[in-house]
Amino acid sequence: TPNARRECFDGQLFNLFWGIFLSTDPVKGARTGTLWEWYFRTSLDKYSTIWGMLFALNFPAATHMLLKTEELAPAKQWTIKGVACVVWVGAAIWWYRGPFQESKGAYNLGNAFFAPIPMIAYILVRNISAEGRRWYSNLPHFLGKLTLESYLMQYHVWLSNNASQLLTIVPGYPLINMILATCLFVCTSHRLNYLTLSLRGQLLPDNSQKCLTGAAGFLGTLLFYRIIGGALQATN
Repeated sequence: TPNARRECFDGQLFNLFWGIFLSTDPVKGARTGTLWEWYFRTSLDKYSTIWGMLFALNFPAATHMLLKTEELAPAKQWTIKGVACVVWVGAAIWWYRGPFQESKGAYNLGNAFFAPIPMIAYILVRNISAEGRRWYSNLPHFLGKLTLESYLMQYHVWLSNNASQLLTIVPGYPLINMILATCLFVCTSHRLNYLTLSLRGQLLPDNSQKCLTGAAGFLGTLLFYRIIGGALQATN
């Protein structure tokens, strides 16, 4: 199938760049090796960053369009909103009755492509009413700002042994351990979010020339470490 061929191609690229760092030897939490385990986990959401950037890019325009729609007469306003809801809720129903019902393997192959459908449908329905937008929960609002950092840090702070168990801080006290590990995870993600925004301003500023210079430096650094990794592998 097209998805299977694409997965094979992606897997070859992953092996090319990360095979020098990760192993195919079975270990606890990764019976087929850490190389496959990390490929499997990252491939599930491999386009999440792209979807997020597209959403952020279109967010101002979508917000402006929604506010302009709400300036119209109620009948016309809700006609436009109703059509949008029918389209996206219909797409979400198709996703639920189609890709969501596939076997685990088939679902995993398509998740990166179809995941935005139910999320966009929920966001649209959740924000369709001006009155409804006045009410929200502060905790999800706070955590929603940390989605990128929490996705990355869960494998480094919250989980251990190739994501097979929770990080152990207080052995023998699972509840206390879970609370402490979760607090550490959230605080670390929050701090990393601050650093992400700071570094973005330094490496990718609004000035086009400085942005290109920063991007070239970043790519040069990646190439340097790729050469070092290859040299170290050749000596073993």
